[in-house]
Amino acid sequence: MVKIAVEGMHCGNCVARIEKLFAEENIAGNVSLDEKQVTLNEESQVTAALEALEDLGFSGKVVE
Repeated sequence: MVKIAVEGMHCGNCVARIEKLFAEENIAGNVSLDEKQVTLNEESQVTAALEALEDLGFSGKVVE
């Protein structure tokens, strides 16, 4: 598993937007508002997840 810190995620609507785009792009992960991060199941999806976050206006950084 890989964790990505997400800057700019402040509410449930932000989480919903990320989850929707991840579902559309077949990115398997869990979005946590409390931790302000995304946990990906597959390391191979890091680049796609970072690009998806950027497309939505968020900034992501791998933390683990």
